Amino acid sequence: MSNGSGGSGQSSQHSSRANVYSGSHPVTANGHMPSAYYMTPSGPAPAAPPGGGGSPVKGPQTHKTWSDEEGAEGGSYSFCTRFKFAIWLATVLLLICAAVGLSVTMAVVMNNRNKDNSSPPPSPDPVEPDSGGGGDGSGGDGNTGPLPVPSENPTWVPAGAQAIWWDDFEGSSLDRNKWSYDLGNGEWGWGNNELQTYTDNVANVRVAGGNLYITALKDGNSYTSGRINTKQHASFYPGMQLADGTTFTSVHVEARMQLPAPGQGLWPAFWMFPTELMYGVWAASGEIDVMESINDMKKITQGLHFGGSDPRNQKNMTRTQQGNKQPWSDGFHTMAVDWAADSIAFLVDGKVRATLYPRSKDPTYGWWTEAAGAPPNAPFNEPFYLILNLAVGGVWPGVPDGTTPFPATLTVDHVRVWGKPV
Repeated sequence: MSNGSGGSGQSSQHSSRANVYSGSHPVTANGHMPSAYYMTPSGPAPAAPPGGGGSPVKGPQTHKTWSDEEGAEGGSYSFCTRFKFAIWLATVLLLICAAVGLSVTMAVVMNNRNKDNSSPPPSPDPVEPDSGGGGDGSGGDGNTGPLPVPSENPTWVPAGAQAIWWDDFEGSSLDRNKWSYDLGNGEWGWGNNELQTYTDNVANVRVAGGNLYITALKDGNSYTSGRINTKQHASFYPGMQLADGTTFTSVHVEARMQLPAPGQGLWPAFWMFPTELMYGVWAASGEIDVMESINDMKKITQGLHFGGSDPRNQKNMTRTQQGNKQPWSDGFHTMAVDWAADSIAFLVDGKVRATLYPRSKDPTYGWWTEAAGAPPNAPFNEPFYLILNLAVGGVWPGVPDGTTPFPATLTVDHVRVWGKPV
């Protein structure tokens, strides 16, 4: 849901058009502090022997050898000197060992303390559900095989296309043959320092009257909400097949939804994540953000995350405002992607807002992955599954405040996928 990433500042918006940008999350360079060098000052100048006779000592005595001791005092003094030196050396070695042991102990203690109290630099974008929380949909193997052939081709399918998968939420509960829940508060707040705990309670995820309702609730200083996905049920990509062998050169994924009322810290999203991390962890295997919005709900953010694993991730996003600059919560709107092998177009209410390409077609802004030996269209040549959620808080929207309205609800009329067969 995005570094994004994103994972993980916002560009200015223009009415009825979208701005596209590319870049990685900022990385702070480590400066090198100059080293300080210290020199031990030399001692006082040598003095003449007492009584004024003889010659002064010639220069400071820098060291004394065993032969010096033997020549001055003989073998008996040499034995005593050796004995004292051995005691001194043993004492020094014991002190060194004690200092090393203390240093190691303190390092272990501080390392454990840091593990307990520190957090990693979060991405401003949602990450793989497998990274925390659990639930019946985020763990285990995803479904990347052929999907069943639909029993009908609904009237909403455009000419020349064929229905692949859909949910119009006509039942009285969530269809568990199509969706699974993500549960819990995730690792590091689902990678974004989010505040909510996801549940499968009907108060947070409900189907009624032909709609899906994902509701965020506040209970004291705690928050609950809902997040569902198709990972174990259905994945989509150009080149996918149905059980009868029908192959699709492109796929169209859309959701008709009404965003929650504006509120600080609210973050609804409809996005796609790779079913298998073929090219590495986020964002080397990609992420597709069909719709995200935060806070005042006046901008729809859509785009891609790709490149390397965090922090080498890249993104290319577009943001769209309504012409009257009303929030997108003013009614139902349709968010979609048209995904072909070498292009991904982002649509709002049927209008293309941006089209992105692989680096082979767009060397400046095109998508890519750092994985060795990856094909030209990677990472967006693999199966991706769908995710719907309403987050609370996080690096991108910030924390809720006293003005945030709770309950807050993301309402979804339908989710539909169709494609153009070969």
